[in-house]
Amino acid sequence: NMIRSVDFKEKTQIIVKQNPSVSESCWMIAIDLGFGAVKGFSENKVFSFPNFARKVENFTNLIGTPADNDIYYRDAKGTVWAIGETAQALITTGESSESSEVLYGRNRYPSAQFKALADAALGLGMKENEFGNANGKTIILQTGLPPRYIKEDSSSLRESLEGKHSFDLKIGQDKWKHYEFDLSGGNIKIMPQPLGSLYSSIIDKKGNWSADASHILDLKVQVWDGGFKTFDKYSIRNHVPEGNGETLDDLGMKQVFQRTADKILKTYNKDIQVYAMQTLLDEGEFKSYDPKTRSSTKISFVDILEESNKEVCMEMIDRLDIMNNHFLDIDCIIVTGGTGAAWWDIISNELSGMEGLKIIPANKNDEDLPSIFSNVRGYYMFLFKNMEKTLKGKSV
Repeated sequence: NMIRSVDFKEKTQIIVKQNPSVSESCWMIAIDLGFGAVKGFSENKVFSFPNFARKVENFTNLIGTPADNDIYYRDAKGTVWAIGETAQALITTGESSESSEVLYGRNRYPSAQFKALADAALGLGMKENEFGNANGKTIILQTGLPPRYIKEDSSSLRESLEGKHSFDLKIGQDKWKHYEFDLSGGNIKIMPQPLGSLYSSIIDKKGNWSADASHILDLKVQVWDGGFKTFDKYSIRNHVPEGNGETLDDLGMKQVFQRTADKILKTYNKDIQVYAMQTLLDEGEFKSYDPKTRSSTKISFVDILEESNKEVCMEMIDRLDIMNNHFLDIDCIIVTGGTGAAWWDIISNELSGMEGLKIIPANKNDEDLPSIFSNVRGYYMFLFKNMEKTLKGKSV
């Protein structure tokens, strides 16, 4: 059963959906600013787009009609950025101009590119549809960070998000729409990322605790959150989160793509940057050129991708096996994230011999939603629960 390369591609998705809401005067948005994709959940929709933005020099000279999911962002100075897949379409496979620090570094928060991505996510979360709009309401934002970075990075993340926002967004063939709002520091909430997936797995679509919530919380649970750049493990014992969890750098989808690129370079002498790989995943092929015959052929790399995917997943399991006393003290593993979805079969298969160990997908309370939304759905439900408590006059 071969994998499908297109399942590894970060896509632009905007799903209209009525989510639980607490108050007429507030508009809740949750954003997961991942290294692979930016995911969002708000009162009237769920959305994602690849974590990529690029300045467009001659926007007025755009040829033809934009595609439905094209996203363009215009900042207060009038600079236009293409966002997500729209920006990826501007990549040529041979180039190497993007600094990976700007894309994947922890120091990305002050960058103009990060601001464009974060603003685009806020605007998308506020955009009106039949399930309501954010007009004149106070924006309350819930986001998260990998547990290991939460102390160090919270203030720079908060700084880059708070204050006055003024920008325009153009989605598909729609006209430019102007957004202007203030986001106060106190309305920006930051939680440990994997906790989002825990909440996602115990809260139903209406924002109520699921039937098995207390049972799951009584277990010794580990959340395995496979992301683009990092793999986070987070333990909860008897309702109490243990420490900061662990962040394994370089055991995520970026590593899978890096190894795939390295093998392509070694075997076919073709150099492809990790961020440029996304554009090839639709077909799972790249073009190879033979200068002697001046001809090109398409070469499939799906087998290389599959091999690299399995390698990195197995390394992750081996590392955690050593760190966690062979999983003997765990009752339940919640698998989450886009990388988690790509690794689900391997994880289930490798751990199938562990007596009584339950492995559950974090999106089990909303299975229509792809696995990449598990964390951000949990952020939203966590925020909803806290707002509900606050409004009932209890302290959070």
